[in-house]
Amino acid sequence: MIEITSNIKTLLDVFNAYDALKNQYLSLRFDTDGLHCVHIDDGRICLLSLLIGKKDFVKYEGIDKLIKRGVNIVDALKILKNNDFHETVDIVLEEKGVWFKFHDPEKKFWLENNFGSEDTNTIPDDLEVIKYPNSVTMETLEFANIVNNAKIYGETLSIDLDKTGRIRFYHKWNDENVEEPFSVEYDTKSKEIEKLLVTEDCTYLTFATMYLDIILKGFTSSKIILFLTDNTPMKVSDHLGNRMASQAHWFLAPRIDEPDEEDD
Repeated sequence: MIEITSNIKTLLDVFNAYDALKNQYLSLRFDTDGLHCVHIDDGRICLLSLLIGKKDFVKYEGIDKLIKRGVNIVDALKILKNNDFHETVDIVLEEKGVWFKFHDPEKKFWLENNFGSEDTNTIPDDLEVIKYPNSVTMETLEFANIVNNAKIYGETLSIDLDKTGRIRFYHKWNDENVEEPFSVEYDTKSKEIEKLLVTEDCTYLTFATMYLDIILKGFTSSKIILFLTDNTPMKVSDHLGNRMASQAHWFLAPRIDEPDEEDD
C-alpha cells in the first residue's frame, strides 16, 4: 500500500516555486527516490528541476515504480493555504487524480489528473551535461539586493568573472561611453561572499531581472549558489529550506540582445 505524508510547508514550497513560473499545471513524479518535478516557463527562458527526497517526507512508503500525476497548481495552493494550520497532509494517489487528506478535523480534497498542454518530465540533455567552471555562494538577501539595485536602471543584470578571484554585478547602458549606473564588485575576501570559485574568465553574462525575480520569489534557502559560464544558462541551486535530502536547480537562459538603452 502506498503511504505518503508530507509537512504542509514542504508542499507549499514546491507549489509556490512553480507558481512563480506562471505555470497552470504541474507533473508530480513519485519514484523510489522521492518527488520529482521539472517544468519550464511559457517563454522557455527559465526551467526549474526539483527533488523532494523521500527522507524529507514524514512518511514515504510503498512506491517501487514511477507514478505520475498532474495537478492544477492554483487549486493545490488554495487547498494547502486554506489548511496550513494543519502540520501535515496525506497524499493519496489514485488512477484519475490525487487526494489531499487532513486530520483533526478529517477532510479531504480531490485534484483531477491534468497535465495541461505540455508535460515536461526531465531536464533536457544539453543542460544535464554542462560543466560549470565558476560558482559563487552568497546570502540570498544580498543577491536580492543586487537584483533590486539593477532594476532601478533597467531590465537586466550583467556579471563579469575574473580568474584573479573577482566577480562583478552591474547594469550597463547601450552607449559604451556612458558610465555604468550601478556596479558592485566582490572578491574571495569579501564578507558578503561565502565561497567564490573562478577558473574561467567571463564577461558580460547578462540576465533578465524579471526572471531573476521569479527565481527569488520561489527560493527557500538563506544562501544562494550561482553557477556560471559563457553563452550558457546560469544554474541557481536551492537546498529547499536546508532540507538535507532535497534540492532544486533553476536554469536561466542569458539575454542575447543588446543592453538596455539609457532612459531619457
